[in-house]
Amino acid sequence: MATKRALLSGNLLEVKLARVPLGLYLGGIGRNFAAGMSGGIAYIYNNQNEYDSKNFNMESIELEKPELQDLDIINELVQNHFTHTNSEIAKQILSNWELSKRKFIKVMPIEYKRALEKLAEEKINQIIN
Repeated sequence: MATKRALLSGNLLEVKLARVPLGLYLGGIGRNFAAGMSGGIAYIYNNQNEYDSKNFNMESIELEKPELQDLDIINELVQNHFTHTNSEIAKQILSNWELSKRKFIKVMPIEYKRALEKLAEEKINQIIN
């Protein structure tokens, strides 16, 4: 569950969920997004399909379609954001969730993803052995 401590800054809401740093971006992003991003996960609302790989620093990240568990996290983050800010964008997303949830992009740093996969593998090995 997301902590009550949240940093609100414009269209960005950052929280820590299960010790994973997350960023939720509901407004615009500039070019070269994720330059220097080495950890955490960013979810970007791509309402107008205006973002593609040209908007991102693709050297260290992958763009992914959010999985079901990601969508649960995104929904909680958007609800949290709406609760704290009364954001009109968040309200629109929540009121049209079935359509809106398909418009999110997951930004995952490559090295961070590898580290998480290695941790998961180690946990599985601990359980098996």
